[in-house]
Amino acid sequence: MRMHYIDSWSFIIFMIFYSLIYRTYIDGLRLVSKGVIDKADIWKMFYNGRRFQNFKELYFK
Repeated sequence: MRMHYIDSWSFIIFMIFYSLIYRTYIDGLRLVSKGVIDKADIWKMFYNGRRFQNFKELYFK
């Protein structure tokens, strides 16, 4: 049986998509459900390091 692996470029693209787009959206939805941010502010977390400003609220509260 032959194994088919993904190439390194595909892996890098998937990791960038996961860390920048998917995690930002999922973390934003969690912050909205906790009442920390508004739903319109989810994509503002993408830039200026706002994901890290809310790290304590996301994972420790």
